[in-house]
Amino acid sequence: MSYLSSAQQFKAIEEARSELARARTSHARWAEKVDQFFEEEAVVALTSDSMTTPDSVAERTTVQQALAGKPVSDAAIEARILNARRAYHYLLEFSRRGQELEEALLPALHKKLGEGLDPFAGQYRTEPVKPILPGHTPTSPNFIRQALYNTFDWTGSASFAELHAVEQAALLTTRLLEIQPFADGNLKAAPLFASFPLVKHGFPLIIFDGHTQPRFLRALSAAFRLSMQEMIDLYDQSLLRLLEQAKVVCIKNMGQ
Repeated sequence: MSYLSSAQQFKAIEEARSELARARTSHARWAEKVDQFFEEEAVVALTSDSMTTPDSVAERTTVQQALAGKPVSDAAIEARILNARRAYHYLLEFSRRGQELEEALLPALHKKLGEGLDPFAGQYRTEPVKPILPGHTPTSPNFIRQALYNTFDWTGSASFAELHAVEQAALLTTRLLEIQPFADGNLKAAPLFASFPLVKHGFPLIIFDGHTQPRFLRALSAAFRLSMQEMIDLYDQSLLRLLEQAKVVCIKNMGQ
């Protein structure tokens, strides 16, 4: 049962998920192409704001090169891309093992994303940090672990389990960004971690890249003021768009 949104809101994404699942099982080549598409989308989103150009075509080309094992001119960007890939697969494997949501996954993903680039990768911050949004006060470093303990105590409750996976992801993202547990990289690590409920329920993960981030930050601002609907809508619409794009990938490969 959904308490935050009408259950009807999620009908379209559930139907798209089921349709894509049927398509994947009917043709092994389709499944491979869809997996490749989802990986590429996730890596592009996880690295987009570190690119040297706002051109989405150039960003995708750079990601494709790195994922194919081809050299990339900027070594730092190449490292971010490969780190993003490792973090993406770490989350997928964690889900496939049937594990439940746990705090240890959060610093593990942050470490994967920042390995070799951020000396504090995987470590909770020990100093105050600039807020993500004006008017927001991140949790004091002294209370980060307690705030996270309270958060994961809540995610283990029956009331959280009754929420739709989209609502769980939206709430988790909001709560983690309220805390801002890391000195840097929260805007990538938090949504990646919060995608766990989506992956667990057969949806692709959602990361808000440099191109969609303005809308995401508006939704986050509303969520910080305890108005979650805009964030839930953003997740819902982003998922539907991604699933529909994956369907096109299947159709393009019908003859292969």
